[in-house]
Amino acid sequence: MYGATTSLADATSGGTWSSSSVAIATVGSTGTVGGVAVGTATITYNVTGTGTATAVVTVSATPAPAAIAGANIVCVSTHIILTDATTGGLWSSTTASIATASSAIGAVYGAAVGVDTIKYTITNSCGSVAVRHEVTVRPFGGTCVSGVSGIGTPEHTELKVFPNPNRGTFTMNLLSENDELANVAITSMWGVAVKEYSITTNTEQEINLNVPAGIYFVIATSVHGKYQAKIVVQ
Repeated sequence: MYGATTSLADATSGGTWSSSSVAIATVGSTGTVGGVAVGTATITYNVTGTGTATAVVTVSATPAPAAIAGANIVCVSTHIILTDATTGGLWSSTTASIATASSAIGAVYGAAVGVDTIKYTITNSCGSVAVRHEVTVRPFGGTCVSGVSGIGTPEHTELKVFPNPNRGTFTMNLLSENDELANVAITSMWGVAVKEYSITTNTEQEINLNVPAGIYFVIATSVHGKYQAKIVVQ
C-alpha cells in the first residue's frame, strides 16, 4: 500500500535498482520499495555486463469504507436495515446477546435490551478496516420510534407458491403484515437442503431449481415463526 515499504532482493550482487514510475513506487539502493500512489510500477535490477531482472509492483490503498447509514434504535424481536456505500464488506455485531447482524445484507435484529456496536469491515491486500455504528435495543412497545421495524400481529401471514406443480421454476411470496427479512430453505422429502437464501416478505421471488422431479418443501422462517409449503416438481 502507499506509505508502506517492502524489500526486493537479487542473488547477483553489484547491481543497481530503478523504478519505471517514481510517482507510484520508489526503490532504494538496497531494493527497498516504497509505495507512493495507487497503481503499478516496474522495478528493475541491472547488473552491468550481466543483464537485468524486473518485477511488477502493485501499490494499493488501505480500505476506506464509508460511514454506515440507517437507524440507531431497534426493538426486541424486530430488525432494521443498515447500509454502507462501500460494497464488498461484511457486517458483524460486537455483542450477539444484544443484537445480531446478518453478515451479507446489514440486517440487525434486536435480541435483548441494551446497546451494541455494529461493524462493517472491508478487507483487501493491505488489511482490514471497520466502521462502527452504535445501536440501542429497546423493549418492544411505545419506545419504538420512526425508522424501527414494528413486530405487528402476524394474523395474516401466508406462504404462497405458484405455479404448483411446476418444472423447477416457480414464484414464492411470504405475505405478512410487516416488510421483514425471512430465511428460506428448500428441502427434499428427506430433509436435504437443495437451496437456501434470504428474502424480504411481501415481495415476489422467482426461484429456479435444478433438481429431479419429486416433492419438495419450502420453509420460510421469520421473527414471527416458521411457514411451510409443499411443491411438486414434474
